[in-house]
Amino acid sequence: MNSKHSVNSVKAKERKRLASPSPDYFDAPDYTKAVRRLLYEDLQTGRKHEFMLFISPKRIDQFRVEINGKLWKERIGWTHVLAGLRKAAGRFSKMS
Repeated sequence: MNSKHSVNSVKAKERKRLASPSPDYFDAPDYTKAVRRLLYEDLQTGRKHEFMLFISPKRIDQFRVEINGKLWKERIGWTHVLAGLRKAAGRFSKMS
């Protein structure tokens, strides 16, 4: 491949890209509305917690998480949200 062929190839790709219709972009997400809600209820102790997940303005694949109306994490991924819930729930033990 010589330099002339390379330049022509790049120009042909650009013409093809510009001739095709533009891709469909999704609308910007609403950061003020919750996108997921987790309800945790311990039936032995009666404790209830509500996790509200909002899309983070910094990254679309991460969340701002509020637990019972208080901010828990400003930016955290789904896997870490579930890990935090698992660690906070604890294990079963003898009830007195």
